[in-house]
Amino acid sequence: MAWAGSSTMTGMVDPAINQNVQRDVRSDLIRYKAGGLSPICKIIAGLQLDSATGKLKHGEGLIKKEAVTNMRFENYSTPARPNKFTVSSGTEVASSGVTLASVTGLGLQQTLHNLRNDTMCRVEEISTLTIKGSSIGGTFSCEAGDVLVVGPPIIAEGSAVSAPMNGTDDHSFNILGYSRSGVSMTDLAMLMKPIAGGDVFARRKKTMLEEYLRDIDIAMLFSKKSANSATANYTSGAISPFNSDKVYTTDGLVELAANSWDMENGFSLQAIRHVLPLHMGDIYNENDEVMAVISPDFYGKIQDAIDQKADAVYQIEKGEFDTYGVKTQKIRTDSVILNFVKHAGMNIKGAKNRMVIFVPKNVTFCHLQGCDMVARAEIQTKKTLGREDEIVTTFGLRTEDAGETITDVTNCFAVDGE
Repeated sequence: MAWAGSSTMTGMVDPAINQNVQRDVRSDLIRYKAGGLSPICKIIAGLQLDSATGKLKHGEGLIKKEAVTNMRFENYSTPARPNKFTVSSGTEVASSGVTLASVTGLGLQQTLHNLRNDTMCRVEEISTLTIKGSSIGGTFSCEAGDVLVVGPPIIAEGSAVSAPMNGTDDHSFNILGYSRSGVSMTDLAMLMKPIAGGDVFARRKKTMLEEYLRDIDIAMLFSKKSANSATANYTSGAISPFNSDKVYTTDGLVELAANSWDMENGFSLQAIRHVLPLHMGDIYNENDEVMAVISPDFYGKIQDAIDQKADAVYQIEKGEFDTYGVKTQKIRTDSVILNFVKHAGMNIKGAKNRMVIFVPKNVTFCHLQGCDMVARAEIQTKKTLGREDEIVTTFGLRTEDAGETITDVTNCFAVDGE
């Protein structure tokens, strides 16, 4: 049907006559790409971003914050003694002995149980990796691959001394990363009225902070500390004019991980539930909130697998991370409940099929006193015609358990084109 209105419409011009086409501008806001890129920062106490103002909120979080006085901070912890040992070779302990894959943490007079055939022995000599001793309750026997479970030390009646079970403290250190990021604008640009109104400089600061939190998140996952020696904390620049720089960086979760597993492209819900826990260590508390950071691609594969299974056992109720605006896909495993969190920064080659698992309460965000993430306004020199603001951050991670509840899982599935 033909339009019955006027042949001339308000707000329209003939481009052939007038090139200044009239228009309505509804918004000139910068498209945020960083909203889902900083899930780790979202659960750090005091690093939550107020999306309305673009400012940091100092609230509670699952990851604690702690002020330190030096760029270098050290940790001492006593590792848990192993509760099992694997047999490499040998069948008996009385004469030739049994060689173990490791004897670290094994003490004299401890008992070992081979549950495969219900035999037991007492350790009375340790030479390199070979143990000898006496059979108890029958003849002890084993074969390569057997796992011997540790029992208590058994000493002679009336003995004047006990069996020493002293452990040795582990020592590790990390270094705070030091970062500054700024946003600037000339006086002329600040005087210009934006098409859609509003404060352009404030909007750019908000965008800068969103992107900065994204970058900090990546560092907390994959960064490497700037020095591994006992006498240096920094790395020197290499290319002029930066060759005199002394830069400080920190170890991220992957570097702090005590556990790792190459899944060899064998992803399945069954592998996640039954096999993965075997590679995650055994010091988890069943009630721990465990976070598994993965790419959106990986997140989709997990959801597809759950949908195909149509099995509610793989999905459970809303979790603690949701309180902080971090959406999770939860899966029960044989040991803990994993909270899968998609991290858009991992949707790249080398990380797309990777999984970084950690317990937030066992990780501490360290910073220099008064410099966790500090905004500084108008840092430009007096002669500068314009304005520059910046954000300064010192940041590093400390673990409460020497990384025993951190696991780096690689090659979870084959990636097309790689």
